[in-house]
Amino acid sequence: ADDRGSIGIHRGENRGRMGVNVGRLAGVWLVSAVVGTLLDRIHTYFGVLRYAHPCFCEESCWTPVVMGGAGVALVLTHGLLRRVFHQPAAGTTRAVVVQGFDFATAYLASGIFQATPLGLLTAYGVVAVFRVLQDRRPARIATVVATMVVGVAAELLLTHIGFLEYVHPDICGVTYWIGGLY
Repeated sequence: ADDRGSIGIHRGENRGRMGVNVGRLAGVWLVSAVVGTLLDRIHTYFGVLRYAHPCFCEESCWTPVVMGGAGVALVLTHGLLRRVFHQPAAGTTRAVVVQGFDFATAYLASGIFQATPLGLLTAYGVVAVFRVLQDRRPARIATVVATMVVGVAAELLLTHIGFLEYVHPDICGVTYWIGGLY
């Protein structure tokens, strides 16, 4: 977050309307592409999912593109929802690092504990309740819900078009816990 409100969206100095900082969004895309692909590698390494046409380390050549786009979409959505709920940016570098570590831990757990999908979903639910009790800002909660809904829809789409498949799907080609991971 910066003094203007967010990583990717800010108010134009003289325009009085929302502007987009393309340089920052490009940085978000790059970091999301790299980190997201590394996190996804946990899933291919542990055999959670496999791609129809892998091209490197069992990953699709499109994985960085998808992950980069998801990171940008998340930043833009959160910025928009903060404006809808009239909430200022409140992020810190420390919070980003802690939440990133938490997300990486959740990814690792989904690889290690994939054989217990309902237990994993329950654990994700407990963590989500704990997080909501820590941070009840409406924009944050709306961002999480939107990310979960869009993420699950994207997973369903990607599995049904044959881009990837879950090795042990539970329902409609995906795992029970996938929404909890988001």
